[in-house]
Amino acid sequence: MGGRTVRVRLNVDTGLDRDGVDLDEAVAEAERVAALPGLELVGLFTHEGQAHRGASFDEVKQLGRQSAAGLLRVAEAVRRAGLPCEEIAPGATPTAADLAAYPGVTEVRPGTYIFYDAMCMETMDLTPADCAVRVITTVVDLPTRDRVIIDGGSKTFFNDQMPQWGRAYCLEYPALRLEKCSEEHGHCQWTGDGTPPVKLGDRLTWIPTHVCPVVNLFDQLVGVRGEQVETTFAIAARGKVK
Repeated sequence: MGGRTVRVRLNVDTGLDRDGVDLDEAVAEAERVAALPGLELVGLFTHEGQAHRGASFDEVKQLGRQSAAGLLRVAEAVRRAGLPCEEIAPGATPTAADLAAYPGVTEVRPGTYIFYDAMCMETMDLTPADCAVRVITTVVDLPTRDRVIIDGGSKTFFNDQMPQWGRAYCLEYPALRLEKCSEEHGHCQWTGDGTPPVKLGDRLTWIPTHVCPVVNLFDQLVGVRGEQVETTFAIAARGKVK
């Protein structure tokens, strides 16, 4: 690296059980990182994605605080070992606003917050009006009295689901559950009374359950204000996984 020093943070697992070093091993790992040439340890980070498992928004925030507290305990132990640990950075959308004011946290790293999605509606007590992204589909078949087929399948919607509405929340008819997808078709089950009040050719508007991978399925986003198209945004990372 030509004598350059790179500032790095240590990834700590605070409960998601995905990546990062365990809490009880973090100090020893910090010492190993600090001893490596060309690296300067400046802090810790985590992704407290387990907060999504909270049964209420209060419980979501509590899970986030537990994660931040664990990260701060590690930071204090790292400092006692004689190492710098200035930057403390948890990161998850449902905990971000709460942890931004948590004593000792220097940065929050939310991602979905730029759009919000139907999962956030459930975990954060949001409404559809809080969510920015819409996917518009067309009804292409009505095979039975309680099923609706749309022209958006697995190439349009990601496979994360919520029990109430499936892979996406239908703005016009929340009782229409997008329960499974083939490549180019979405299979919707009507869970309301009577029959679904839709006909062939109707446009249906959806808020994705998990917006992040859905955005990556498209080449561009269309920016709309009111009824007016104002701009388009190219999806810069589209097709970059190699």
